Amino acid sequence: RGLGDVYKRQEEETAEELDLDGVYEATAAFYIDVDAIDGSSGETFATDTCRGDLTVEIDLDLEPSVFGRGDCILENFGIEGRGELEGYVDPFTGEIDGWIKLTLDTEPVEVSWSGQANGDMVVGEFEGSLPFSDTNYDLDLDYLGAFDAER
Repeated sequence: RGLGDVYKRQEEETAEELDLDGVYEATAAFYIDVDAIDGSSGETFATDTCRGDLTVEIDLDLEPSVFGRGDCILENFGIEGRGELEGYVDPFTGEIDGWIKLTLDTEPVEVSWSGQANGDMVVGEFEGSLPFSDTNYDLDLDYLGAFDAER
């Protein structure tokens, strides 16, 4: 063992956990910006924003320690969106890594998300692409989502 190991162990023993347990809510602060990309040409032919509400709960005694759900409506297309998220939070730094099951009138797709909690707020973001097909369109829905939820 070196001196660095002793200092690291002392830092771990003196570091305090953040007070993160609780319910955090985002009212109209959960959004997903969507670009509809034509599957044949690759051209963006429509954009929309899915805006709605989200509830996130942190309980450090559970595995996973972060879980929540958000619902939104695409403003122009009227399509419902849903995100169900889970993750793990570092109780000392508040950093969160997890996954979100995202549905925009499509089959659910799981993507990673990352965020930060400080005891007053949880913020998170995610991005990716969903395939979407119906009788008229064969599309990719590229999206970028984020939320700010307060305790």
